[in-house]
Amino acid sequence: VVSTAKSMNLNPKLHVFPNPASEYIQLEYEGGQEPVTCSILDMQGRPLIRRVLDSANERVGVQHLPDGTYLVRLRSAAYSTTRLFLKK
Repeated sequence: VVSTAKSMNLNPKLHVFPNPASEYIQLEYEGGQEPVTCSILDMQGRPLIRRVLDSANERVGVQHLPDGTYLVRLRSAAYSTTRLFLKK
């Protein structure tokens, strides 16, 4: 069996905006039908926010986070992808 990243959807398109953010980040991604978990991590990899996304276009509140650089990670049974964003 030969598989490729595209056929397994290992790195789906993920858009995070606005960047920098102050109140929220909007997440838009291409994913399958399986549940997707969103985690907001600090730069040491510690999870600060974790939730299951209901759709491929969701808003996550970040107003309570201190200003800084963070990671947003999406994970499902089929893939994991991570992006940076700034909180100001």
